[in-house]
Amino acid sequence: MNLTTQDQHDLQLNPTFIPSPRFRYTHSFKLPQGHSVIRAQLLGGEKLLLVVADHNGNLTVYLEGLAGVDGAIRRGRGKALNREKIGQDFLLAYDESKRMLGVVSSDRPHLHIFVFDNARGFQALGSLINLTAWYNEGSSIRHACFISGTEELLLVDSQAQARVFSLLTRQFRWAALVLFGSI
Repeated sequence: MNLTTQDQHDLQLNPTFIPSPRFRYTHSFKLPQGHSVIRAQLLGGEKLLLVVADHNGNLTVYLEGLAGVDGAIRRGRGKALNREKIGQDFLLAYDESKRMLGVVSSDRPHLHIFVFDNARGFQALGSLINLTAWYNEGSSIRHACFISGTEELLLVDSQAQARVFSLLTRQFRWAALVLFGSI
């Protein structure tokens, strides 16, 4: 994958510019009937994080080289996530440097963490983390992202409160930021 000289120049001048990467080879994959792409994130090293939902809403997560995505889908070589366990309303966060996937259930504040291993794929890192003690009734998590290179997630709730959750201590940091505007 390469960026044109013009795209590189535009990125330097405008950080909100969205480049159009160019690929040497065309890569394609086919999904079974009734399946849909929930998330596709292009990663370094010509890899793809692909999250697919089946007709029941259950997810399969793949992390493959671009050339291997189709074969992984055909062989069913992804991490299966049951919708009943992760909830109907969920958010995904991925940290490429730590190879960690966070699945946040926003309707019932729960957090599942998975770490990618080349030999075994995505493996759960511990058990479900129940966040209900930190959230008021009726509040839900609206945004989630990893703080790159750390084992921490930034979670923003429906009350416009942003907090950092540490996976090491399984606690929120003491400070919170109240955001103004629509969440």
